[in-house]
Amino acid sequence: MTDSLSLKARQQTEEFILQGRLSAGEKITERDLAERLGMSRAPVREAIRELINVGLLEQISARQIVVRKLLLSEVREIFAIREMLEAKASALAA
Repeated sequence: MTDSLSLKARQQTEEFILQGRLSAGEKITERDLAERLGMSRAPVREAIRELINVGLLEQISARQIVVRKLLLSEVREIFAIREMLEAKASALAA
């Protein structure tokens, strides 16, 4: 169940970033994001890790995570990666 929640947290956070509801340079915390998404911190923690790995978020220090400023080419690449991950998740769920 945590996997589906972390996927949901990742997707919703991606949308917040790509729609500008989380701005470039904005600091985020697990706690604040979990409250905003209405879920516990565990799936949000995993979603944050994944978003750091794909380049939407940047970990500045052990306790500081910020939304990265993205170039248009990076946004396109992120959407392509997202499509691949969603296809794989759907295949695994079936």
